[in-house]
Amino acid sequence: MLLLFVFLWLQQPSFGAADSSQKVDSLLRLPDVNVTAEAPAAQTEAHPLLYSVTRQDFRHLQVESVNDLLACLPGIDLRARGVNGVQADAGLNGGTFDQVKVYINGVNFTDPQTGHYTLNLPLPMEMVSRIEVRQGAIHILTRPTSDTDTTDTYQARLTGGRFGLWNTCLTGQWQRTGHAHAAGVEYNQSGGYIDNTDYRIANLYYAGSLYGVELQAGAQYKDAGANSFYSLASQDQFDATRTAFLSARYANRWGRWGMEALAAYRANHDRYEWHRGSPVGGNRHLSQTATALLKGTYSTALSRTEWGMELRNENIVSTNLGDSLTSSFLPLYPLGKNRLHLHYFARQSVTYSLFSASVGAKGEWNSLNGNQWSGDLSLACRYAQTGKVTFDAVRSLRQPTFTDLYYHAGIQRGNINLNPEKAWTFSLGTVYTWRALTVRANAFYRLGRDIIDWQKQLDDLYYATNISALDAAGGQAALVWRSGGRQSMSDFGYWITRAEVSYSYTHLFLNNVDISRSMYLDYLSHKLLLHLDHRIYGNLGASWELSWQNREGSYQTADGTMTPYGAVWLLDGSVFYRIDGRQRYYIALSCANLTNTRYYCYGGILQPGITPKATIRIEL
Repeated sequence: MLLLFVFLWLQQPSFGAADSSQKVDSLLRLPDVNVTAEAPAAQTEAHPLLYSVTRQDFRHLQVESVNDLLACLPGIDLRARGVNGVQADAGLNGGTFDQVKVYINGVNFTDPQTGHYTLNLPLPMEMVSRIEVRQGAIHILTRPTSDTDTTDTYQARLTGGRFGLWNTCLTGQWQRTGHAHAAGVEYNQSGGYIDNTDYRIANLYYAGSLYGVELQAGAQYKDAGANSFYSLASQDQFDATRTAFLSARYANRWGRWGMEALAAYRANHDRYEWHRGSPVGGNRHLSQTATALLKGTYSTALSRTEWGMELRNENIVSTNLGDSLTSSFLPLYPLGKNRLHLHYFARQSVTYSLFSASVGAKGEWNSLNGNQWSGDLSLACRYAQTGKVTFDAVRSLRQPTFTDLYYHAGIQRGNINLNPEKAWTFSLGTVYTWRALTVRANAFYRLGRDIIDWQKQLDDLYYATNISALDAAGGQAALVWRSGGRQSMSDFGYWITRAEVSYSYTHLFLNNVDISRSMYLDYLSHKLLLHLDHRIYGNLGASWELSWQNREGSYQTADGTMTPYGAVWLLDGSVFYRIDGRQRYYIALSCANLTNTRYYCYGGILQPGITPKATIRIEL
């Protein structure tokens, strides 16, 4: 009944959908905690932490979605179709969007149909308190809902800008004895920066703690003109997606023993139209995942032992993906597929003096591919009180998406005989903090086997195939300075509140792979970020973001010319003013792409030029 209810809700007509002919941060210091007292280790600890950023780090970035925020973080290759969260893919260390898992408060949010929909995040920006960038994963943690914090806060934001941009958001956080809650609702629309890129997005999110049970739920409603996002052969494509998810988690301890139980559900429905307003050439999909996890722990002063099992069911019904269904209660979807994953895992962690070590092993039985295994080893040593050096070795596994297996339309052909991807990743890193200065650096080498790519063949069609060996190497370094809130006029930190410079480098050992005939291997090889937050006078301040990035490979223009991506410089900036009092008012004028640079990051899709906007925020 739950699935039927969700499906019927997803099938409602698009709200405010345009006719087919129409072309059209708070300065309050938030504690760095999240809705969960302890994120489920079985789901996230298998991905070693590279770095994390808190709301204090990104509060002045004038971005309208979590997707756009990810583009401002080191090492993340964020490739956008459209703006402000319309559609984006995230890559890490030369990997594709299908190889990156996304977690919200420790719950796996990854889409089994395609990584294109993994970033359909129903999260207003104000709900995010911290983002952890991990090896092969992005972990998003929402605003704190700890019942030890008795302060109720409420916030309203209104943003307007070029291309008919309007974004309104209301969020609240309140606590009472035995329970705590945070919720947000957001509506975002634009007429589009080029023809047929208009969109309407609504987000609804809730996270709470009720007598020891941690709950979260979210929903997103999105309609978007897709111009030539998926093929240059049509300029009036359209995509409508509906995403919903919920989870419940309970954890308890009895002396040294502990247990955790987690249940989660996610559904994503998309309706794609080759020509906007016409069903001809389009398709529909409804993917659903249901997860149940049970974990036990035993802890001593020096060690921690974990063990458990996770059951994950992935299902899709579709007009394009899967096998023929002999019977279905959804007659519009003649195709479908179901697969079951059973994960069983164990982890041992030891800490002694300045040293710590962790080793984990994980088995996976998949109803389509049988038994596989993965595992990880992490070693760490602290030095000079605030420094740490780490070494990680991780064997990862990725099952093909339903799109990889079954997609058959246009110039793409899926392959039901694909093998799961396997990789060994070795990384060495260090982080050191001295007063207000933090330095971090890491290097990695990845041995990839059976890597899935779409390769162009002699018939000019792209076929999903396994690349027997595809290795990658690279690293990143960052230097971050935070003022710590010092206010003295003679103090250097008075006018600079935060400064950061970071650089990321990746190299793929393509060997005999022809990148010009690959659909997804045009990776980001260089990414340089320079960020500066500073005061101007009193409560008047400014924020600047300068980036340089270089992408390998080339894209095809509308006239068929192959053009290298090359390098591009981008500059964003904002000026903001804060009024403190019983109510806090925040006003910002910002502009993305100040130099009006003409550039491409995904095929022949032109990215937005200069984009000014204004934001007003009130906090009670």
